[in-house]
Amino acid sequence: MRGDFDGDGRAEIPVTGSAGLGLLGWSGGALRAELIAPNGVLAGDWLLDAEKNRFHLVADLDGDGRAEILVSGVKGIAVLARDGPGALGSVMTARDGSAVGGRLLDVVNDGFGPAGDLDGDGRDEVLVVGEAGIAVLALAGPGAPDSLATVPNGARIGPWTLDTARDRFGPVGDLDGDGRAEIVVSGPGGLGVLKLDAGALTCPFMLGPAVLGEVDFPIAAADFAGDGRDEVLLVGAEGLAVLRGGSLLASPHAARVGPVGDFDGDGRAEIVVSGADGIAVLGLSDGGFAPRAEASDGDVLGAWRLDAGRDRCVAAADLAGDGRARVVVAGPAGLGVLECADGGLRAVSATPRGTGLGDWPLDAADRIGIEPEVVRVHVKILAVPDVAIAEMFAAAERVFGTAGLRLHLAGTQTLDLPDLADLDIGGCHSGQLTGEQRALFGHRDGAGPGDLVVYFVRGTVPPMDGCAAHPPGRPGAVVARGAGLWTLGHELGHVLGLRHVDAADRLMTGGGTRSITRPPPDLSPPEAAVLRHRGMP
Repeated sequence: MRGDFDGDGRAEIPVTGSAGLGLLGWSGGALRAELIAPNGVLAGDWLLDAEKNRFHLVADLDGDGRAEILVSGVKGIAVLARDGPGALGSVMTARDGSAVGGRLLDVVNDGFGPAGDLDGDGRDEVLVVGEAGIAVLALAGPGAPDSLATVPNGARIGPWTLDTARDRFGPVGDLDGDGRAEIVVSGPGGLGVLKLDAGALTCPFMLGPAVLGEVDFPIAAADFAGDGRDEVLLVGAEGLAVLRGGSLLASPHAARVGPVGDFDGDGRAEIVVSGADGIAVLGLSDGGFAPRAEASDGDVLGAWRLDAGRDRCVAAADLAGDGRARVVVAGPAGLGVLECADGGLRAVSATPRGTGLGDWPLDAADRIGIEPEVVRVHVKILAVPDVAIAEMFAAAERVFGTAGLRLHLAGTQTLDLPDLADLDIGGCHSGQLTGEQRALFGHRDGAGPGDLVVYFVRGTVPPMDGCAAHPPGRPGAVVARGAGLWTLGHELGHVLGLRHVDAADRLMTGGGTRSITRPPPDLSPPEAAVLRHRGMP
């Protein structure tokens, strides 16, 4: 079972924060901490610092039927596992710069994940993505992982040409029902499926961008149809779609999509969608998705009152081991656990902020679960920037990934607006917008209510690299042609609620992103908490 750290048939949910790393399990009708590893403790050979370490994924990497966590830090990577009832250990550690699977480990520039059982041996393998290419790594013991396959940047994998600066990898699922997982890859070339076969990666399936249209971002892979094969869930400007045998079944758009799980115990996966109006659990039907359970903003669901604009569905897991997943919701009121019941949702547990989950002190800054949340960003181009948009986007995603956010480039459009190319931004204050700013931010073609829109202009008046002042209900920012690599991420940070800081090694430095020292820049734990618990933009 995914997320079962002790092998008892029930899933646990990781939580990280100032208290360290915890595992939350279901006990006595409530979430309680079954394990707490405080910051500064040695987990085997790994010195834990949950506020600085990056937790990448949960998977069964050693094939023992129990889940582990892949974590990285300035000194390297580790695979953390439960070591007895209340202790945390490390199955493997590797130092930064060491040889891992025939390549040198680079924790600053490497991306870790997704993970899945790509060769059908009962162990999950990890995809590592770097500037030089990709590698599939397998845990062979307490030493460094072995490489099962590597592909250099620019090489062709069947019809797919690898470009790690633009390609996005994941999700992972058994799409053909052969007992081995495949990796979904997406990028400017469309969408492909990577399969490990006889020690090499192949691409047996690919759809070009003309076929996908605006529904182009793969967000999950699960068995929505109940036929023993996983389908790919995609999201785009037109809404949700499921890729089944090369065809797309579409459904309406939602502001937030995920998590995924079997919430009614029928052997088929469902998807949670939410927005300012409420929350719904959608299941696949012949014509697309249909609601299995719904709740509206303000509904009282037992001990939990739904605040749809600010509550976040942060995790889904089979906590009770009964074959049904529950939704874990984090919001201003605290932490709730919701389940499907009679076409609606009800809270089976609610923990107020300031109280404990057993011995874990629940705090608003805590990160519940490890799966990233997707933020949809649209690009409107009035002038092509000096730094490639793909490079700025990848740089921003690298930083936001440390806070558990994944950026989705939802659409790109060129605007012929010469009168707005040199934009008057006044003092760059949201409460004092100029007429030109209001006119420009009216161009939101294809963007949903919660989507962010970035306008690339020739310049601003007065001259600035960027400005995040925007009208109410139209979240977005302006980036000038001469802006630097980190400006896009900086302005998106403002849109999502972050303020300037004095430190020159932080993304939100007030001294200008050109003066950033020690790139990539950091987000502080409080900044990461703001991003995770922001309200609807």
